[in-house]
Amino acid sequence: MSVIIVDNFLDPILIDLLNIKFLYETPHTWGHSSNSFSQNHEKEDMFYAANLDSNDFTLKYIHLKLSNHLRLQTEIKRVYINIQHNNMKGNFHYDDGDITTLLMITPTPQKGGQFEYIDQNNKIKTIPYEQNKLIVFNGIKHRGCCYVDDKPRITLAYKLNIVKTKLQWK
Repeated sequence: MSVIIVDNFLDPILIDLLNIKFLYETPHTWGHSSNSFSQNHEKEDMFYAANLDSNDFTLKYIHLKLSNHLRLQTEIKRVYINIQHNNMKGNFHYDDGDITTLLMITPTPQKGGQFEYIDQNNKIKTIPYEQNKLIVFNGIKHRGCCYVDDKPRITLAYKLNIVKTKLQWK
């Protein structure tokens, strides 16, 4: 697997409710960075984030939908939201876990918000930000870019591990 893109992953009403929940009702803190191993963060490299409870009914539903779509049995390593305002750029980095899924929650911007990754030819590839777009990937260097306008960019990230099952021989 390299990168899988799924448009309109969730029901539009659910995506709107998640936008409200994550923007206005979920406490989040400033000071997170794409590359947590670096101690030399610039102010614009920092952004807001919030770890979420994977036992939340809605988040369990989304996890089940993700696993069914991928046709894999997975377990949640962690689930969280990233919130970037104007000038909060992301840095290229690798993720932990077997698979990362990234769901674009906030409305589609006029400009900016794209997801970028470096392909096997060392070229930067861009996926435009569109509300309710799901991006699934593993093992790629990537980053999220902020919107150009004054609205926040919120993504819901699941770090998943593939559950290893024993083969049944007949």
